[in-house]
Amino acid sequence: SGLSFFYRNIDDLLNSGKVGRVVCFDWLGMGGSSRPPCWESPIRSLLHKPQSSSSFSFCNSKFSSSRAIDFFLDPLERLLTNDNIFAREEPLWLVGHSLGGYLAGKFAMRLHDQQSTSTTASVPNLTRLILASPVGFQPLPSPQERIASSNLPPAFRLVDALWSANFTPQALVRLMGSSRGQNAVRRALQGRIPHLGEQELDLLAEYLYHITVAPASGEYAMNSLLEPAASKD
Repeated sequence: SGLSFFYRNIDDLLNSGKVGRVVCFDWLGMGGSSRPPCWESPIRSLLHKPQSSSSFSFCNSKFSSSRAIDFFLDPLERLLTNDNIFAREEPLWLVGHSLGGYLAGKFAMRLHDQQSTSTTASVPNLTRLILASPVGFQPLPSPQERIASSNLPPAFRLVDALWSANFTPQALVRLMGSSRGQNAVRRALQGRIPHLGEQELDLLAEYLYHITVAPASGEYAMNSLLEPAASKD
């Protein structure tokens, strides 16, 4: 999704008397933010082993999990330390939703480490962290607990192969084409948020469709941060 889904919250926040202003942003490579090309995006194709001399893939940047996280956090830090946007020592409340909640938590941990070692005032003054329905990642099961891909049912093997090849839900919408893709997005949005009026539904569906079919970039982080696994338990 993108920041426009939170349009109903902005006026309420500004009228609450608790915040002076609201600054909304989409993570790099997502929503309405810039879309770095695929070879600069957080891709880690499991089909191409880095140690293999034949592991060539035009868009396989082989991002590690930590580098994939930095792909998002580095631009956020540059934004929050930009003196033209935020005054030094200005108290900041950081709100992150879904994957943004996970990344916001990682960013707060980064700031904590910087504050313990930095002697300058360049560290953002983060005073509150609010996680709205954040994602969480469980540790992978041990090799002894995991079910080998070859032993999985065909449907699960297909999901594993598509995931390893960086095939994302957004890619599926792109393959549908304009008409079918827009209809699919509208149906999905109506099922997820059934209380929307027709005008709101039309506007949000059009918005969601266009940010979904925009050039792939930040969505590849899922492959770097997540790995499908089946356990025997």
